[in-house]
Amino acid sequence: MKKSELLLVDRSLSSGAGVSARPPTEAATDPLYEHGRAPSGSRRIRAKAAKVKTGCRNCKIRRIKCDEGQPGCQRCWKYGIYCSGYSWPTKSHQAESRVLAPMRNGSQISLRAICPRYVEPAQLTLLPFPGSNKDEMECRYFGYYLEDIATKIGGPGFSDLWVKVIPQVGDTHPYIAQAIVALGALSRSRQVQDKAQQIQHRVYALAKHVESLSGMRKVLYQDGYDKRIAMHACLLIFCFESLQGHQAAASMHAAGGVSLLESWNHERNFKGAMELGDTVGDSSSLSYAIACLDFQALAFVDARSADLHKHTAQRLKKWIKSMPTIYGPTGHFKSLDDCRTYGHMIMRRTFHFIRTVRIYLARNNRSFVMPNADGETANLHPGNNTWTSGPVRASEVPEEMLQEYNEHMDDIRRWQVAAEPVIAQARRIKDSDQFTSATVALIRCTMTILTLAGTLIDEGEYDKYIVEFREITSLVTSVWAAVTRTRNPFTFQTGMLPALLLVGMHCRDREIRDQAISLMSSGEGYREGIWDSIAIGKISVALRDLEEKWVDADGHIPGEMRALLVSCSIMLEEKTAQLVITQKAAPGDTNYQVKPVSLAW
Repeated sequence: MKKSELLLVDRSLSSGAGVSARPPTEAATDPLYEHGRAPSGSRRIRAKAAKVKTGCRNCKIRRIKCDEGQPGCQRCWKYGIYCSGYSWPTKSHQAESRVLAPMRNGSQISLRAICPRYVEPAQLTLLPFPGSNKDEMECRYFGYYLEDIATKIGGPGFSDLWVKVIPQVGDTHPYIAQAIVALGALSRSRQVQDKAQQIQHRVYALAKHVESLSGMRKVLYQDGYDKRIAMHACLLIFCFESLQGHQAAASMHAAGGVSLLESWNHERNFKGAMELGDTVGDSSSLSYAIACLDFQALAFVDARSADLHKHTAQRLKKWIKSMPTIYGPTGHFKSLDDCRTYGHMIMRRTFHFIRTVRIYLARNNRSFVMPNADGETANLHPGNNTWTSGPVRASEVPEEMLQEYNEHMDDIRRWQVAAEPVIAQARRIKDSDQFTSATVALIRCTMTILTLAGTLIDEGEYDKYIVEFREITSLVTSVWAAVTRTRNPFTFQTGMLPALLLVGMHCRDREIRDQAISLMSSGEGYREGIWDSIAIGKISVALRDLEEKWVDADGHIPGEMRALLVSCSIMLEEKTAQLVITQKAAPGDTNYQVKPVSLAW
């Protein structure tokens, strides 16, 4: 062997390259190789694999495979630690590139996306109580109003008024913020079961209510005060008095809110209908809310004059007359909001007319008036409400009122035709907000028909309207559970309770009447503004019990033995009521007997 070859072999042996640790024959017979394991002297090499990006944070830190168990992985459990959970990848919102207009030949404009590739998600934060140096209790009740009351108090189809506008007004007007806190605390007192907590919330609510009223008086005594802000305050006071059970005071503030809106529109020289939200710009929801206040006063205790009712009804007439023509040749509404708005206008105008008729008829009837010095007791007697009256004959009504009566019926029928497609579409999905809103619109329409007809008929003639009574009960049943259980027990708008009272007072079909009374009795704590479910249920039961003593073999109550509610004094805060009911002593008598009835619940 040459010297150069010896040098190459020597270098190979020293580096170990190309030389086996043991001969091939020896490696083949080694028992370690037979079992697939390398001898102890050799180093095992881990197979290459992609890095795992899923799993809990602990397993990633420990660099082990996570089993991704729920709610925690077993690896962490066996290791003796709590699983740190899993991080889910966030989805990025990418905008596609598009050309706004075709480019000409030779254009030097470069194509680029008009929106950023990634959009950061919006971060919503709960604003603190407006103003400075506010204590923890004020912030807590203000937050309770925002989270629970504001989203539900408007009823089905509510606007942004309670959720956005009123809290924003409170940012710059401390007395509005104090009224919000008072409303939140009072509503909270009706939610808790513990008596001590109820008293605590209620005392705090009354204290804040007094502070708010004091601030409002200082502002109202100034010249040139903002009537728009005053209307927001009026809404909050109405809700507070209604929740407190002071119905007379609530009715007074409801009528006052309407007067403020009329004055505000007069100052702006505004000629539109205040009920049409889209005609009033950013104050549309406020105008509709004040219109709801108007109906609250109309449907309960209303001390406004007959001239005012007549003027308001005539002013609304021109807007209602344009209803079938502004929606194209078919005469159908385009949206449920338009349908509801015009339905509310027709109902208000009709009730203004009913009030003028009631005031006219009450001049020749005996009134059973109860004193009302405290402003907290609601006294209903002929002439100041829609529900109490004596026997009425059409011959007592002037001819011009009979003609106007027919005009109101025609307006209601035109609304029914224009609303039918929209109402049918909205009521396809049960228990939805659209279903509830459309159903309440139908309830109001049927209630308006019955109340209007009741101004010119005797009590015995209500038997002709059994179909309408059954329709009201059926419609209310379809939405009663969804409204009274899933929403706030207090809602600002009125719809179901006055209609149920109408059935309980004037329907003599036992099955329909009992169903309506059962609904009212099951709504403990549910109120629609001034209207309380339990109170009107008790009134209906009192009338039914007096009449069913004279039921004949066919289950019919003779017309002359119908009981008439002439006067009613309700004290919701004390849960008592004093009724004055007239009824004949026996069939064939010509005179009515006065029967006082005391109620408590």
